[in-house]
Amino acid sequence: MDTPDTEEPKVKLGHYISYGIYRGLEFILRPFPIELVCMAGGCLGRLSSILLPSRRNIVMRNLRIAYGDQLSIPEIEAMCKRTYWDVGANLLASLRANYMSA
Repeated sequence: MDTPDTEEPKVKLGHYISYGIYRGLEFILRPFPIELVCMAGGCLGRLSSILLPSRRNIVMRNLRIAYGDQLSIPEIEAMCKRTYWDVGANLLASLRANYMSA
């Protein structure tokens, strides 16, 4: 008799859609040089910081907690912008890196 612990997890439509988007982005980014992909990712990250102010506020709060009095508010804001840029660049670069030669 199967117990709930041994049941196979059900694959939902959202999983297929997410995977399709992932593979589509890989396909779209494949012909472009990694530098351009990183630049586009950075722009995407910057855009997400503008479009998601509640998330940006969380990042700012976490940076203030982590750095306390070591950094001024303008320095923390600059670090927040750089964080969003780097995360976006890393996201797209990781998609593109799957097709780079050794």
